[in-house]
Amino acid sequence: MPSPLSDEDRHCFVLPPNRRPDGAVVVKVGVSHQGRHLTATQIGDWFRSDGDPHGAGHQLELLRDLLPGLEVITTSTVPCVTTYTSSGHPVVDGLTDRVSALLGGNGYAAKCAPALGELAAGRLLGEPWPTELDRALFAHAPA
Repeated sequence: MPSPLSDEDRHCFVLPPNRRPDGAVVVKVGVSHQGRHLTATQIGDWFRSDGDPHGAGHQLELLRDLLPGLEVITTSTVPCVTTYTSSGHPVVDGLTDRVSALLGGNGYAAKCAPALGELAAGRLLGEPWPTELDRALFAHAPA
């Protein structure tokens, strides 16, 4: 689904509906809080929380505006963060002989998660890198 771009307070992304094994259909809507810089402790605390229930009301309003007639049965919130890399591309690379990384969505990971996961899984399984992608764009650049 396209990511609507409009006024800053209405900027969001909506993922395509996803049917869970129990038959429920889930639609994910997310917003970005760009410009917030959190410490490692703050990020840890955030992931141990239920996300932002207050902000969820705003997201539900956006979703209903974008998809009129959508029947919302239940809602839930899940914490999420946006991470950025210096290259602007995700890192899909080995950090050591035994540790690989898939990180740095640069604000696009939710929309690209299946493709990024496929790249990372292929790398871990020793599959060849897709030739249409420049491997160097996804390499870890040591700090």
